[in-house]
Amino acid sequence: MDSVAGGAWYIAFLATAGLGACYLFLRRRRFDFCTIGFLGACFYFLPGFVGFAGYAEGFLLRPVAILPGTYAIMCWVLFVLVFCAVLVDLAEHDNRAPTPTANESLHHMGTIATLAGVAGLVLTCASVGTALLDPDKFALLALLNRWYLLWTTGAVLGLSITFLRRRWLLFAVNGLLLLANLYVGFRVDLVIAVLALCAIVMARRGPARFISYWRTGMLIAAFGVLLFVYKYILFALKALDTDLLMAQISNPDAFKLIFLYSEPFVAQGTLNEVIRQGFSVGADHLLSVFFLLVPFANELGAEVVGFNDLFQPALFSSVTEYGLGSNIWAEMWAVGGWPAIVLFSVVFAAMLVSSSIMVRRLGPEAMALLVTLAVYWSFYVHRNDLLYQLTLSRRILMAWAVFALFALAIDQLLGRVKLIIARECSSVEGYG
Repeated sequence: MDSVAGGAWYIAFLATAGLGACYLFLRRRRFDFCTIGFLGACFYFLPGFVGFAGYAEGFLLRPVAILPGTYAIMCWVLFVLVFCAVLVDLAEHDNRAPTPTANESLHHMGTIATLAGVAGLVLTCASVGTALLDPDKFALLALLNRWYLLWTTGAVLGLSITFLRRRWLLFAVNGLLLLANLYVGFRVDLVIAVLALCAIVMARRGPARFISYWRTGMLIAAFGVLLFVYKYILFALKALDTDLLMAQISNPDAFKLIFLYSEPFVAQGTLNEVIRQGFSVGADHLLSVFFLLVPFANELGAEVVGFNDLFQPALFSSVTEYGLGSNIWAEMWAVGGWPAIVLFSVVFAAMLVSSSIMVRRLGPEAMALLVTLAVYWSFYVHRNDLLYQLTLSRRILMAWAVFALFALAIDQLLGRVKLIIARECSSVEGYG
């Protein structure tokens, strides 16, 4: 550490993370999204454990010491998440698991979501073509369209719904869709889907000490490390360049590069730089959130401004070939300092607590929706800005609503067909 203040905050961060982990994993308690939020925060706050973040310069990242202000915000976020878990524990007095009633009118929804995912994959391949195999991820991003969103959104929702409905063939199809997306170069949908499945399984269990699931935790940690490594070697894999692949694997600095160039170090580098330069944007850009109420607002000419559009040119002017991952805590700090961070924390906490209490009381399709949204907000929120986070939520909500409407329509249609057949059979029997 460069200063006594930095060293003190480093110790405070380690203590906050350690005490929070003790409460969440050693106490006998029910699953909640506060736990996923805490794990997500620890993951995205990995730079806090090693004392440095990454400052982006062109295609390179330079290690920079974490400022006391950055540590203070990370400590606050961890504290809020543990406090939320305490509130959930106080609210959940009844140890009996509720018995939610499934809405059988929606029982075709898993099939519809899966078919939507398959259709999205086919139409993406037709419209994007061999560019899907382009090892340059940033070039590929410019070509992806709404068919790609149908593919990934259908697969994420379909995986949870078919799991809850025990439709294993469709479940396998959704898993393959997500693995295909992983090969294309995008990991987040698979991560969200896997975390949603873990949340569904844990929500059905009674109070337990989560430390007793250490084997499962080790598997999830290994899965995470594999995804880190995969990103590191993805270009070589898609380019089928074995020489580059072997060079990357044999590089003595491979382990350092795998983690230094990961999302957590970029995201906290953004927070660090926002604090260091006193970067401020005010709240005006948040008005873009209202454009989310209008479907296809971009195509209609709306000028949507995200936090990345503001901070990247000002703080990382040498990065021009790609967009940096955002940081919602950096955005809140730039909007209004500690008052904005505390205000957002209250809303964030209310969402986590209410989702944690509601999740066990819902039927399969509603549970799949809530769990997916809650995982996005509890785990993935730390590397997005508010506009993108709400965009993801709107996408899931709209897709779920469309799938539900199709399911209801099919259920009504089949019901009428069965009624007509029953009447015809009755008429024939009566005639006979």
